[in-house]
Amino acid sequence: MTRSGILMGPRRRGDLAGQSLVEYGFILLFIALAVVGALTLLGNSAADFYQSVVGLLPGS
Repeated sequence: MTRSGILMGPRRRGDLAGQSLVEYGFILLFIALAVVGALTLLGNSAADFYQSVVGLLPGS
């Protein structure tokens, strides 16, 4: 009765809220690492691409 009963209800909800907060933190960490990695690998080629686009715009 304690697993699905009233005694464990509030405690489990708090545990799950903390767990989901940690999971969201890990997701944000992995996204940040992926962005930094992509910018590191593609940084020069992305800068060259933007410079070529700017060069094609009239008035530049």
